[in-house]
Amino acid sequence: MNAVIRHDGAMAQIKEVSGVTGTMPLLPHLNQRTTRPRSGLDSFAPLTLAELDSEGLLARHDTKYVFHESVLTRMLEELVPWCRVLDINGRRAFGYDSLYLDTADRYLYRCHHQGHIRRTKVRWRVYRDSGRCYFEVKRKETSDMTVKTRLEDPLGPQAVLSVRHRALLGTQILLPLNPVMWVRYDRITLLAHDRSTKLTIDTNLEFLQEGASRAFPGLVIAEIKTHAVRPRGPIAGLLARHHVRPMSFSKYCAGLAALEPVPSQFMRPVIRHVERISDHVTVR
Repeated sequence: MNAVIRHDGAMAQIKEVSGVTGTMPLLPHLNQRTTRPRSGLDSFAPLTLAELDSEGLLARHDTKYVFHESVLTRMLEELVPWCRVLDINGRRAFGYDSLYLDTADRYLYRCHHQGHIRRTKVRWRVYRDSGRCYFEVKRKETSDMTVKTRLEDPLGPQAVLSVRHRALLGTQILLPLNPVMWVRYDRITLLAHDRSTKLTIDTNLEFLQEGASRAFPGLVIAEIKTHAVRPRGPIAGLLARHHVRPMSFSKYCAGLAALEPVPSQFMRPVIRHVERISDHVTVR
């Protein structure tokens, strides 16, 4: 028996389907979280979703930064002259719920943990505030180049992948994939006025599995997304002035290492760094 998880706006149901192995029940409190408003965003000029989508950046170079939320308040004030903020109907912070898929032996996690240059993540992404859902495949093509492909699916997350979903996976992933873990956070998206750089800022990070969860209040994960190999310009310079340095960080890998007894020797320094920054909370 396997669970087919369907998401319809703020509501979700679970149905059992025979003939498929593995289960991932919908966590009962998954849809009770609301996106927290973020102060300091009113001073930014607005950016529409159509403008943001026109920039693409699905094939890009990503640089991540991890720091405490107290730094973010000061940074936002200094970013106002350089960026616009995504604004949808007056809302400027948005909730994201991502359901990650992997094999029973966590092959995709192990590829990352073992340092494979070419590696893949597979997930369902639900935009909490609108209910829109996408099936996404993120491929790391080089050490710093990421290519993301995705397919909108109004049915929402499903444990049984259709022909369309498998076509997006291509021939690189032939192993059965099962839902493994929810990752939840709130996101602010900024775009530089010259359109060269997108900055996403994630807060209120939480990892959830059946019977266990881990939250990291106070933690900020920022990511510069650009066509340039190395981030340049005022956004990268501002982060450097606040003594925020780039670091490798994967939400999926960090969450799995925090919740499961997977090989994690290379993730432990990352987890310890995150725990030092945040007031982490574990619920079992």
